[in-house]
Amino acid sequence: MTSFNTRSDDGQRHAEGPGFLYTIRIKGNSMAPRYRSGEYVVVDPGVRPKPGADVVVCLKDGRSLIKTLDWRQVGKVQLLSVNGDYPPITLMLDAIERIECITGRFIPEWRTRPPEWRCRPAEGGAA
Repeated sequence: MTSFNTRSDDGQRHAEGPGFLYTIRIKGNSMAPRYRSGEYVVVDPGVRPKPGADVVVCLKDGRSLIKTLDWRQVGKVQLLSVNGDYPPITLMLDAIERIECITGRFIPEWRTRPPEWRCRPAEGGAA
């Protein structure tokens, strides 16, 4: 299951409201290969998710999921994983705090550079 924590180290969400984006670090492989563990997705709470959109689903019990919105009907939604090893999930809307749209992703530079590009300790002491 791909999950995340929407709270910072101090336990608060920051920069909430219209026009604010936030990022989430991926944990898990249910959305691989589209999103891989350790990558980040960009979430825009101001974009209304439509079927087929990748979404962040925050549940009232504190759990959070990153999935693709399959369908939304009266009282429930169905969510899909990209990784075929995970079955669809159907949730009742009353169990969901919010559903927000993923609008982008980025891979930290340290994950894209070859090892020889990474910083090494200085040789011969301090300059």
